[in-house]
Amino acid sequence: MCGEVTAIPGRHHGEITQHRVTVYNDRNSVHFEFGAGSKWDGTPKYCSWYA
Repeated sequence: MCGEVTAIPGRHHGEITQHRVTVYNDRNSVHFEFGAGSKWDGTPKYCSWYA
């Protein structure tokens, strides 16, 4: 299953948390336990999941 997603500014699901992160590499991305993240450029993004 896959699709394209876009964030809705000011809207969130669940508890808001803050974490201090260390930049993983020179491309300014960070790695989490289940995935990675980078600064969003405002365009729809591809996502996929397995159920």
